[in-house]
Amino acid sequence: MLLGKEWCFFNEQKEIALKALNKSIDFIMGVCEVIASQKLLKDAFEIAIEDAITIYDALFIAASKKEKVPLLTLDRKLYERVKQKRNVKLI
Repeated sequence: MLLGKEWCFFNEQKEIALKALNKSIDFIMGVCEVIASQKLLKDAFEIAIEDAITIYDALFIAASKKEKVPLLTLDRKLYERVKQKRNVKLI
């Protein structure tokens, strides 16, 4: 029952979800280095073609390659597909 309040994805109130979103944005902008996907697109496209993966997954691999760090993933399917030639770690 909604009782006159707006609810979001996981039954939390809209205000709580927006507060969490703003904290996430503050963290990303304050701590993380944001790399524009446009800067990675050429490399990501080549990776996607070579490894037969989505451009979405390839963007993460391209970012990790650019930063010279392993890509940490929970995606076992992606890991299995690229583990022989990419610096990817399954966590």
